[in-house]
Amino acid sequence: MNQVPDPGADGEALKQAMDELMERVREDAQARERLLAQDPQAAERAARLRILLNEARRRLENADQPTDQATGDPAAGS
Repeated sequence: MNQVPDPGADGEALKQAMDELMERVREDAQARERLLAQDPQAAERAARLRILLNEARRRLENADQPTDQATGDPAAGS
């Protein structure tokens, strides 16, 4: 029979860390809402930046992969 061990001090420390993390997430969301209220175009700019960053990340990841010299296809390289 499987029994769950008593979480003890580790469980309490984990709970406290999770509570602190959730508080920071709430504070971040509130700060983001305040900033968006001050600058309505900020959300659009942030979305465009996320798209550019994701594209740059994808290109960097693909640059690390070997390519087939004939086709330039990263999946064909080995």
